[in-house]
Formats: sequence, C-alpha cells, structure tokens
Amino acid sequence: MWHYYKEPIVEFFAMSRDALHVHLGLAIFFCALLLLNGRRHAVIWAWVMVLCAQTINELLDFHDWYIWVHAWNWKKSLMDCAHTLLWPSVFACWIWFAQRRASKSV
Repeated sequence: MWHYYKEPIVEFFAMSRDALHVHLGLAIFFCALLLLNGRRHAVIWAWVMVLCAQTINELLDFHDWYIWVHAWNWKKSLMDCAHTLLWPSVFACWIWFAQRRASKSV
C-alpha cells in the first residue's frame, strides 16, 4: 500500500530509491533547520525529525513487505536508514562542533 504512494515520487525524480533516501534526508534536515532557526538545540531537533520520518517510512515499508512475502527485508531497511541518516548526521555533527567552537571563542 505504501509502495503505491512512493512509486510516483520515484518516477517523478527519475532517481534510484537509494539516491532519493539521501536527498530526502538532507531536504528534511535543512528544512527543519530553517524552521527551527535560532531555537535551542535546533540541530538536534532537525536530526530527530529526519530520524522520525525515516522510522515511519521503514515501518510502512515493513507493513508492505509483510503483506507481500510474510517477512521483513531488514538488510534493505538498514541500508535505507544508513542512506537517509548519513549526511544529516555528518552535517549535524559539523554544525554542532562549529557552534561549540564559536561559543568558546566569544
């Protein structure tokens, strides 16, 4: 069921699903940072939003997989999580360290 909602997105962007995980993870992260601009712990909350979106996506994928084959493709789920969270995690750490460094130099 969830697959039928995701398929038009894959076709529209003409990318692999793995590439879409990377791009959508970054898009959610940076949109959340813009929305939370200036708030305390904005970087952490932006990363948590990516984590929540990916968790919901994987739960819906699990539901579809279980209906189709009565099993869970956990390797694919782990790869999807890695693709989605890698760059938001790198940017979150980079921003966090840059903020700490800036606050210590003041």
